[in-house]
Amino acid sequence: MPGNTSAARKVAGKSKRTTAAGKPSTRSRSVIAGIDVSLLENSVGYNLRRAQGRQMQRFRAVFGDLDVRPVQLSVLTLILQNPEVRQASLGRALDMKRANVVTVLDELERKGLLARHAATADRRSYVLDLTPAGRKLAEKLVELHEKFEEDIEKTFGKTGREDLLAMLHRIRTLDTEPHID
Repeated sequence: MPGNTSAARKVAGKSKRTTAAGKPSTRSRSVIAGIDVSLLENSVGYNLRRAQGRQMQRFRAVFGDLDVRPVQLSVLTLILQNPEVRQASLGRALDMKRANVVTVLDELERKGLLARHAATADRRSYVLDLTPAGRKLAEKLVELHEKFEEDIEKTFGKTGREDLLAMLHRIRTLDTEPHID
């Protein structure tokens, strides 16, 4: 949704709902465009998706002219930091399926940003290197990304940004099959 929706958002006091245990809820009632969105506004998953959407808008505003997607930025950055990294190791580090890694690497190779060659110790695996154009772009992306993160810190403060990262890291450790009875 383009623009800021805070003008359409209204907090209308405490909800008169009850919790699953039958106790009164203390959640604030949120209304956007005349619709009670309290259940969604108090949902971690919903807010993660909305936050990710906003972050993607911000990403496109900063990196859009460079014709790079977040996954490409991640791949180029890791190869810059880890010359001659093995393709399989890169995929594991990014928690990507092999087929998806191959697709991203194919795109970057077609753009002339990286080169793959067989590893000398094991010719069945590939190592990755940036081309001169790839190195130049990756260095520019790292510089822009640092400024992008600094902009977030302006809003949340250093401690707030660190706390947010810590919470996001904890979410990544959650069991993929929640035990809810």
